[in-house]
Amino acid sequence: MTAYLALFDERVAAAAPCCFLCDRYRHMLTTKGNDAEQMLQGAMCEGVNTSCLLAGFVPKPIFAGGVEADIFPAVGFMAEVERLRRFYELAGRPDAFEHCLAPGRHAY
Repeated sequence: MTAYLALFDERVAAAAPCCFLCDRYRHMLTTKGNDAEQMLQGAMCEGVNTSCLLAGFVPKPIFAGGVEADIFPAVGFMAEVERLRRFYELAGRPDAFEHCLAPGRHAY
């Protein structure tokens, strides 16, 4: 929900989506389930990744959190981190993006 709120509510000044960012292709390879709110109509067919949603929030600050043992694989999280890092570099605000991949399981 953090990504959606950040994208659509102008009042949000900074965002910290956690246990959500993942390259969709890498997630599909796991054959693990997904939460219904993350299944945007047509998103899979169009190749929409979670970084695509957050790209609309750039250049406002984002802290992205991920964990090593999740339904969203760490390799998919890091792929999205790299995409977001490029968006922030292009916007001239590399300082406004941080991330952490922590040990543990899907939780806050």
